[in-house]
Amino acid sequence: MKDLRQYLGKEAVIPVVRRGEDLPAALDTRASCLFLVAGDITTIKRDVQLIRERGKACFLYVDFIEGLGSDRATVRYLAREVRPTGLVTLKNHLLKYAKGEGLLAIQNLFLLDSQAIKTGLTSTRKYAPDGLEILPGIMPRVIREIVALVSIPVIAGGLLEKEEDIQAAFQAGAAAVAVGRKDLWPVADRVEGVRSS
Repeated sequence: MKDLRQYLGKEAVIPVVRRGEDLPAALDTRASCLFLVAGDITTIKRDVQLIRERGKACFLYVDFIEGLGSDRATVRYLAREVRPTGLVTLKNHLLKYAKGEGLLAIQNLFLLDSQAIKTGLTSTRKYAPDGLEILPGIMPRVIREIVALVSIPVIAGGLLEKEEDIQAAFQAGAAAVAVGRKDLWPVADRVEGVRSS
């Protein structure tokens, strides 16, 4: 049985690759895993293979990759042909399909208001994802509250603009931060370097 924690360690900075041309820079970090948003159905198999060859875990933001559906057949195709480590999705039914295919499943939870948090945590209990990415990730108080309520790794993502934002998310209990800003990816080298020492 896979456990998301084995890919994250104590604290992880996860580069979020939004453009194909940024993949080499993400591969050059010490990050243990990447979130892939870039590409489409014709490029993701190659990109996932490159990521795996570099010894990194790859999670696909399945909702944002062009040409992918949101059904069981899509998840089956991804699991059997593309072979990422897991999927990140807003769609609860895809969490269930991913787990059924042996992929790790990370649920996106947009923290719009207190009702969104309540509804999101209810679906977390129902669908039992392997991890929870909360967006935006710049709310330490809310991160702390959610970490106290769930037993799965919490990943802070979105609106992390400075290294201080990353540190605040870790101090609030986030297991990882997902960072789309390429200029912050070198933080992964410092965090991973400290962890492996």
